[in-house]
Amino acid sequence: MDNTQPELFDGDIGPVRYTFNVPGLSFERYCKGSAITMQPLEAPRSIFQSINNLIIWLVIAIGVMFSIQIVTERSDRTILGVYLFLFALLFLFPIIMGVISSKRRTKKRYSDIASCLNGYTLVLGEKGLKSVTTKGIVIYPWLAVSDLASHKGIDYIAIYPNGFLWIPEDLEGYNSIEVNAFILQKMAAEPNIAA
Repeated sequence: MDNTQPELFDGDIGPVRYTFNVPGLSFERYCKGSAITMQPLEAPRSIFQSINNLIIWLVIAIGVMFSIQIVTERSDRTILGVYLFLFALLFLFPIIMGVISSKRRTKKRYSDIASCLNGYTLVLGEKGLKSVTTKGIVIYPWLAVSDLASHKGIDYIAIYPNGFLWIPEDLEGYNSIEVNAFILQKMAAEPNIAA
């Protein structure tokens, strides 16, 4: 099998080792799971990108200070307060709008994923894993599993490039230590496509 093209996986997960009926996930836990499982995939920032950002913000700061100095020499303190408010608004508005739009996109993604709302059936086999939802079946080879993490009673299985599955540690019939050891064994046996 070509490790760079996981879509060529034939869909056979081999003999089934574990099957779990996993409940839905709250929006807060979805956000936390996304943050945990996507973190290793973020590309490190280059030194040049950081220097560019520093230079841009330095030029903006000098411009603001220069403008404030001109305003204070030519006007009274009331107008200075108005200018400072407008400068603050100029810089804070895009940041606030970015946060709001990011939250909306995340909520839309969350509501589009049937397993988050209704839960899913997770089947772990010798050659891969399968997620069965009300909308269909998704099958992954073990080489698509990029990470396994636990946080506040939930085990997250990161799926390359941008997905994850979850299992609550208190799920009936779920032995976290045994299942995690199985997943880690399969991850070690298959070279990960994210690497």
